[in-house]
Amino acid sequence: MMKKFIFFIALLLCQSCCTKVLWSAASPHNVVWIKQDAISEAALKARGVEYRKCEDAVLGSGFVIEKTKAEKFRDYSVVALGTPITLVLDGVTLVVQAVLSADPGQIANIAVQSTLNCSVGKALPKSATQP
Repeated sequence: MMKKFIFFIALLLCQSCCTKVLWSAASPHNVVWIKQDAISEAALKARGVEYRKCEDAVLGSGFVIEKTKAEKFRDYSVVALGTPITLVLDGVTLVVQAVLSADPGQIANIAVQSTLNCSVGKALPKSATQP
């Protein structure tokens, strides 16, 4: 019983984790922060990198470097191709959660009714499936 409870709590805390993780990891809008003493503005210009010079109260002086078009395209592709997979994983998580939190007797009745419906080929009257 305790294992079931712990598993349920873990699923509850992890619901919709996959999609959020994918979208934050492959965000095309993420930028790179480089401190001003780590690289010079001339070096950034020589490399042809798009950058903005910024002053931040916490981080100090530095440069914000944007992702290239190829990196943004890669991130959009990963998000577009990976999102359906993560949505399925999140959906399975929710189904498992529902099954674990449901009444076992009710699950057994649903399973018996669906088995009878499949074997007969048509829906049975409620009186045939209820005790």
